Amino acid sequence: MTEFIIAFCFVLICTITDIKTKTIYWEWLGVFCFVGVLYCLYMERTVPAVMYSVIPGIILVIISVISREAIGKGDGLMVINLGIILGAEKIIGVLMISLIICAVASLIMLVSKKVSKKYEMPFAPFLMLAVVFVTMFGEI
Repeated sequence: MTEFIIAFCFVLICTITDIKTKTIYWEWLGVFCFVGVLYCLYMERTVPAVMYSVIPGIILVIISVISREAIGKGDGLMVINLGIILGAEKIIGVLMISLIICAVASLIMLVSKKVSKKYEMPFAPFLMLAVVFVTMFGEI
């Protein structure tokens, strides 16, 4: 339950700033990275376990660089922090669910002509929904 509270607080703050400013602030990323590392030490997670949990976020950051930020670096850094807090199994589920929800929302908005193809959709809200979903129903 503690990991959910930490992860939810993190994505809630990032969601608010992502919606308002389309920015994930470095300060919050740093604070929650520090909190995540402390939590890993408290839970006595092994270094390899923590390293596996950050791989999905690192992949997103690499995709961000290659795509010239079609996916924001902040989103990848959020996934790295969530991976540290939640662990490898849960972050994979969170990422998959958030991508599915984002794809469905994007499709609905495009078909209903609420947005154009150029619209930059904030990803943090979908990560927040996925964190809640995985916490309530477990990993997929």
